[in-house]
Amino acid sequence: EPVGVDPVTALLDRISERAEQGRLPPWSGGGDAAAASGTPAHWLLEDGPVSPEDLARHAATPPLVFSNSYLGLTSFGPRFLMSGASAVVGPHLAVSQPRARAFAGDFYRALAAGATVASSLRAAALACRDRSGAEDPAWLSYGLLGSGALALQYL
Repeated sequence: EPVGVDPVTALLDRISERAEQGRLPPWSGGGDAAAASGTPAHWLLEDGPVSPEDLARHAATPPLVFSNSYLGLTSFGPRFLMSGASAVVGPHLAVSQPRARAFAGDFYRALAAGATVASSLRAAALACRDRSGAEDPAWLSYGLLGSGALALQYL
């Protein structure tokens, strides 16, 4: 590792290089695939597809949305904010199911303990890094759109 280079920056640089060279798995790509097909992304639930716009039409948009879909921020995030959500948390890349579950659990535990959305996201990221190691990009994959100051007491 070069002297004076932050390990997080170095890891993000390696991920960016792989993406530019087309060496990332196809499932890790951003939300452009749904946009290119002309079909807006949606969640596929047992009783059918649900989109942020569907929830808004029924005045059912929650103030906080946590999505483990790799489209969580790139496609769903802006649409949920436009539909009335105050904060959207999700990954920029595909995250394995076990890591995604653990991340969500850590996030909600911190939120339940009184932390804000932004603080809960940080706590979950650090717990993920402790579990998986700093070299695993899962802990860097999640982001936040909207109000990081949102907390359960305001919901």
